Amino acid sequence: MAEGRHPAPTSRLIHLNRFDAPDEMDRAWAGYFEQLEGLLSTGGGESEVNAVLQGKVSSSGRAYAEVSLALVYGVLTDRNRTAQFMKNLVMISRDGYALCTKELQRLVSELFPRLRDSVRAQLLWLTREFITLDAMEVEGVCYALLRQVRGGDMS
Repeated sequence: MAEGRHPAPTSRLIHLNRFDAPDEMDRAWAGYFEQLEGLLSTGGGESEVNAVLQGKVSSSGRAYAEVSLALVYGVLTDRNRTAQFMKNLVMISRDGYALCTKELQRLVSELFPRLRDSVRAQLLWLTREFITLDAMEVEGVCYALLRQVRGGDMS
């Protein structure tokens, strides 16, 4: 009987049980993050990391999107290195964070009920940071978050 069992899928972003199919957005972002970890593991100081990231995002629009989403994933899932990831995100941003805010809006709209509590807290922190940075289209993230507020008498 144990032979037919499949391990429960894992995610650092959302809650999954053994019957849930892996989410495509979650898998893509986690994959980008793994690639970023490979880039950052080359060692060296901050200037070397900056040079590596700038070289990567300069190669193509797709590479820029992947690195940006990997850094957002890092901010959301790795509290210990949030400041480092945010600093890198600020350094590489070329579109006023429009890509990041658009994808965060999609994340909130599609996956908010399934997000882990720690990710929700980081999402609110990141949204606040984007408001402070006057990121493009951050109001869309705020609207998507407001749609998740449950109404009614909770007493």
